[in-house]
Amino acid sequence: MNCICTQKYDKLIENGIVKDGQISLTTLYRFLNSSSCKNIQETEEKKEIKRFAHQYINELWYGDVMYGPYIQEGRKKKPTYLMAYIDDASRLIAHGEFYYTQNFEALRHSFKEAVLKRGIPALLYTDNGKIYRSQQFEFMCASIGCSLIHSKPFVPTSRGKIERFFLTVRERFLSQLDMNEIKSLDALNLRFWKWLDEDYHKKPHSSLNGLTPLDFFMSQISRVKLCTDPAQLEEKFLLRIKRKVNHDGTFTINNILYETNIKFACQRVEIRYDPQWLDIPFMPVFIYHEDKKVGEAVQVNFHDNAHMKRRGRPKNSELIVDLQDNEVSVKPVNIPETKQTISFKTIMKGE
Repeated sequence: MNCICTQKYDKLIENGIVKDGQISLTTLYRFLNSSSCKNIQETEEKKEIKRFAHQYINELWYGDVMYGPYIQEGRKKKPTYLMAYIDDASRLIAHGEFYYTQNFEALRHSFKEAVLKRGIPALLYTDNGKIYRSQQFEFMCASIGCSLIHSKPFVPTSRGKIERFFLTVRERFLSQLDMNEIKSLDALNLRFWKWLDEDYHKKPHSSLNGLTPLDFFMSQISRVKLCTDPAQLEEKFLLRIKRKVNHDGTFTINNILYETNIKFACQRVEIRYDPQWLDIPFMPVFIYHEDKKVGEAVQVNFHDNAHMKRRGRPKNSELIVDLQDNEVSVKPVNIPETKQTISFKTIMKGE
């Protein structure tokens, strides 16, 4: 007997519904755990769940992560994570790949590969994981015309198709894999992609009336909305951050100093970049304003800047201090290339 049953028993006596000693606590416990009582409670709380499938491909994708096998690299075993996207209508895997991490960068890469290979989905359905709810991912989906929606917490049945695929991966792929032969992540992915192409995509699916996922998908290939310009798609998957440009035209990204045109000084702008660019000194990042590219910025080269001539700096100039009405003004004046000695006494006499 648990404390909840005891609390209910005390409440019944307190409200006068039953008299003390009229029924025992054990009797109440048996009643609450009886099948008839459970059925009444489940009927009130349980919501109707119906199976469904979209009629056309790329109307809805499911995205999720599965824990994969460990890979022995040297003396360490590294865990892997399978990120995959399944089409609701055809059960085709738009893209699936194993990663050493399940962070945002893995999500960004995997979803971009899925879109490049199978087109742009109208809806992407994911769980409430932190990476799926990030603002950066929302920006990326919106920029390609895909609506991002999330399932209710602790309701895995709403993502049953992707969960069923993960079970298939464990039963038909991982169970047949000798991990002693897998020495790298690339080797694991090559085996997985071969299994997808030769096994999963080409075997009849029970819910497709005998068709294979690939045959069903290809029967509606005309509905696929592909991105015709890969460079434009790459731009839509860039990270976006806000920065205020300093008065000298500089700003920082991950403690790396960038410089841009001085016209952006003291302005708040949007920076778009690929994280890999930060490791390339001469790779520029893009400056956007109102969703339009308006400039670029590059990493500061302190050595080159030390030898760079600044605009507005006069050649062969000397500073003269002019005292007028107790105010000090400094003026540059040109002097000849030849050496010339000017004494402080001469300056004071105004000669």
